[in-house]
Amino acid sequence: MKKSILMICVLTVLAFALCAAIAAEKGNPRWQHIQDLIELRESGASERKRGGVTVNLECTSEPTLEAPGRFVATVNGGSASNYYYEFGIIDEGRDPHGFLYCGENGTDPVLDSVQLYSTGNYVALVWVYESDQYDSSVAQDWVEFTITGPETASLEYKAAQIVAQCRGTDDWHTALNLHDWLTHNAYYDHDLEYYGADIMFRGYGVCDSYSKAYKMLCLAAGIDNDRVTSNQLWHAWNAIKLSGEWYQVDVTWDDPGSATVPVSGLEGYDYFCLNDELMDFDHHCTDATFTPGCTSLEANYYIHEGLWRRYGIAYLSDEQGYGIPNANGEYQHDMLASFTSAVDSGETTVELAWELYWTDDLDGLYYMHDKEFMLFTYGMNTLDWTVNGDPAVVEATYAPGSGKVVLHVLEVTPGGYVASLTLLLPADLVSIGSRAFEDVAARAVVIQPYVVYIAEDAFENSRITTIYGFEGSAAEAFANASEALDFVPIDADWLASH
Repeated sequence: MKKSILMICVLTVLAFALCAAIAAEKGNPRWQHIQDLIELRESGASERKRGGVTVNLECTSEPTLEAPGRFVATVNGGSASNYYYEFGIIDEGRDPHGFLYCGENGTDPVLDSVQLYSTGNYVALVWVYESDQYDSSVAQDWVEFTITGPETASLEYKAAQIVAQCRGTDDWHTALNLHDWLTHNAYYDHDLEYYGADIMFRGYGVCDSYSKAYKMLCLAAGIDNDRVTSNQLWHAWNAIKLSGEWYQVDVTWDDPGSATVPVSGLEGYDYFCLNDELMDFDHHCTDATFTPGCTSLEANYYIHEGLWRRYGIAYLSDEQGYGIPNANGEYQHDMLASFTSAVDSGETTVELAWELYWTDDLDGLYYMHDKEFMLFTYGMNTLDWTVNGDPAVVEATYAPGSGKVVLHVLEVTPGGYVASLTLLLPADLVSIGSRAFEDVAARAVVIQPYVVYIAEDAFENSRITTIYGFEGSAAEAFANASEALDFVPIDADWLASH
């Protein structure tokens, strides 16, 4: 039998502010230019001058942990009346192929505003242009310098300090805590100037900063991970390995908002441990640098924490005649309860469609998209399903773009064992008293062979209908004397395997 329940929501006023807030951070428009500068820098000293123009970059005041230092560029040759200067800084020891800082080009030949917070070996660079267009570069130069200081001023020490603060009970919780440390202690650099892992000190940076810092933190915690970059998306994020499975994590996109404060109130977990399929919905590219496949969702935040269920709280018009109004007078319907009710009534294929879901933590109504539907479907398949108390094999499916989840009942085993609905009594128990199972949610109980006494009313007001026990035991005798209880014989091997 096939049952279709179409749930059409008539609520049209939605909270789209979140989407608007993160739009500006979906990619760095300076990304390709930064890659070009890196290639130009790595082309060698022979490219320091072109067209008869030379530039000399001089450090007139050494940078320290307390002061930014001063670099002055002097141009010789050429015929332009005004030259434009673009400055950059590279953390040579930690990230020789990327930038820590890269400013916009302008007519000022002096760089004296970049404060560095970590000891290490650095390179300051300048590119000279004949106009404000990036394709008019005529010369470049660079100078190396070192910042010294105590061990506590190194990026490595800072990373170790953060890891010690964020160490969880296992790698999953540690990876989550490190993710949260960044989203709550940093914000996005909308000036698009800072690209280094020193976001841990500085407190702001672009996606490069988030991904480099998260990589460094996870490695310090002993969690295998790598950065993922895409020139097509102008973006960088991470992939981490937990319990043998790879997952994609985008800390930048989990820290949305245009505020220039670390905690904006919009921090989330939508991009913590996604598989390739879900990440591809809004990270679609063909040039991602990470190659191992991410196929699991077991470590996904919403799956791991059971929060996938929130996508099944649909809001409907009261005109449909069902649903429970919330405090705002909006009508909600639990789609998981709808699936359960349908299969208990004998349906073997159930289709449910809905458009909106509501969440307490975000305090608003949101459209269901393929990602939310797929997380809900995955979560459905992690449950121990029953049909009227009997264990069942079911499969939930979702076709992208369909807007509906389909549940198929594949097999039902009358009287079968369901771990989540079975109470296993302790081995040292010898007696079971009056009303012992009253209000217990279990549908079955495993009684060990050492129980010699069971009170006559032990199962009064109980939902238990099945006793698992040893042949010849008090449990078997009690079940056989009761019309309301079934007895399933077990042995030591069964008990050891369950």
